[in-house]
Amino acid sequence: MNKNLLLVSLLAGCAVSAYAEYTTLGDGTVYSLESLSQIEGSGVAKAGSVYTLTDDVTVAEGDAFNVDAGATIKMATGVTLRIEGTANFDVPADKRVLITRADETAEPKGIYVQPVVEGTAFKNIDFEYAALRSFGEAGLAVDNCTFRYANGKMSGTGALALGVSGACFTVTNCTFEYNTVPAIGGGANITCGLIVDNCTFVDNNTSNTNKPQINVTVGGDNEIKILNSTITGAERTKVGGISVGNMLSLSGENNVLIENCNITKNRYGITAIGPMSLVIRDNTLVDNRYDTNPMNGGSALSLSTLTNSIVSGNYIESHLWGITLINVASANLGEVGNADSPGNNVFKDNGNDGSGYDAAHPYDLYNNSTATVYAQNNIWSVDEQTEELIETVIFHQNDNSKLGQVIFMPAGDPASIEGVADDAVKPYVANGTLFVPAAMSGSVEVYTIDGKMVDRLVITDGTADLLDLAPGNVYVLRVVSSDYNAALKYRN
Repeated sequence: MNKNLLLVSLLAGCAVSAYAEYTTLGDGTVYSLESLSQIEGSGVAKAGSVYTLTDDVTVAEGDAFNVDAGATIKMATGVTLRIEGTANFDVPADKRVLITRADETAEPKGIYVQPVVEGTAFKNIDFEYAALRSFGEAGLAVDNCTFRYANGKMSGTGALALGVSGACFTVTNCTFEYNTVPAIGGGANITCGLIVDNCTFVDNNTSNTNKPQINVTVGGDNEIKILNSTITGAERTKVGGISVGNMLSLSGENNVLIENCNITKNRYGITAIGPMSLVIRDNTLVDNRYDTNPMNGGSALSLSTLTNSIVSGNYIESHLWGITLINVASANLGEVGNADSPGNNVFKDNGNDGSGYDAAHPYDLYNNSTATVYAQNNIWSVDEQTEELIETVIFHQNDNSKLGQVIFMPAGDPASIEGVADDAVKPYVANGTLFVPAAMSGSVEVYTIDGKMVDRLVITDGTADLLDLAPGNVYVLRVVSSDYNAALKYRN
C-alpha cells in the first residue's frame, strides 16, 4: 500500500475520532433531549433524567429545541449545544434544569443560541461550569437562573455573553457567582439593549483579569438599565463592579441608567467611558478601592469622556476617590431647581495618600475636566457643611486653573439624612416675601448662582423678607430649620 496514502488515511481517521458533531436536518422537527438520545450518533446518552453530551449537537435553523423539564445535562470537555432555530428553556420552578460538566475534569463550553425571532427564554435554569452565549438578532429573556463557575471556554466575555448589535436582553432575578470570567459581558463593537433587574453578583471574574463583574457596551438606540441589584466583590485588585463603555464612539442615543444597586468590595464601583447619556441614581457604593495604584482605579464612580451624566441620591463611602470626572463634556451632581438632578449624594471617608487608601487625604470629587460641574445639595465628608471645609475634599479649578469649576454650595443638610422632610408644603415667593409654610422659624441662606453665599435671612412666623436682594439676579435660597429643609431658585 502507498505509504503516503496510508498516512493520509490515518490522519483522517484521527480527525474524525477527535471531533464529531451531530446536526439536525432543518426540516421543521421539534427536538428534545429525550428525542435526541434516541437518535444513533447524536452524542446524547440518557440515564434516567440525566442526559450526557459527549459531542457537539447543533439544532439547525428551521428546527426547534424544547428542554426537558427537570433534566440534568452533563457536558464533556469542549462540548456545545448549539441552537440555530427556535429555543425554549422555560421550565417550572419545581422542575429546574441543571447544566453542568460531565465529570470533575470536564471543561464544557455550554449553550449557544442564535434566535432570529423574539421570545427565546431561559427560566429556572442552573448553569455550572458552562456558559450561555447568544448571537441572534432577537436577544433573550433570562429569568430566575443561576450561573456559577463558568470556565471561559465558551467565551471570555462572560458567563452570559451578549451579541449581536440591535438585540435586546432582559436578565431578571438571577444569581451570578464565582465565574472565572465576568458575569455579563459583550464585545466593544456590539450595541445590545440590556435590562438587569433584581440580580445578585458575587465574586465574578475569579481569574482576576482586568474586567469587571458586569462589562457591557452601550446599547445604541436601545437602553442599558442595571437596577435593584447587588454586586459584591472579593477585594480583587483588577475586578471592578460595573463598566459601561463606548470606546469606539458607536452611534445611537446610548442612554444608560444605573439605579438602586448595592456595590461593595470591588476594585472600583462604576466606570463609564465614551459618548453616552448616563444617570446614576440612588445607589450605595462602599469600599470599592482594591486597586493597588490609586492612579489606575479605586473610584466609587469614574466617568470619562461622557456626553452628559447625572449623579444623584448615591451613598459613597471608603474609596480611594469618591467621584472622578475625566474629560467629560457635561456632568451634573446636583443643581438646585433641576428636578432631574437634585443632588442628595452623601460622601464619607474617601481618600488616598498616593499609594493606598487614606481617609486623612480626602478626595470626594476630582474634576479632571474643563467642564463646569454643579454639585449642590450634597453631604460631603467634612465635619460641617461649610464652603471652607468642603473645598478641602474637592479638587477643581481652585486647585488647578486649567480645570473646570465645581459649584458645590449650597450643600445639603446632614439632618436630611435622618428624615427631615423636604416634600412638605413647598416654599414659595410672592411680592418679595418668601413663605415657608413648614417652618415657623429658622434662617434662609442666600447664594449666587455660582455658589457664593451673600446673605442670611431670618424666618419669622414662616416668612422671610427678600426685598433687600439686588434686583435682576438669580439666587439660590436654602431654608435651614429644625422643622424643614429645602432649597429653591429665585429670580429677584
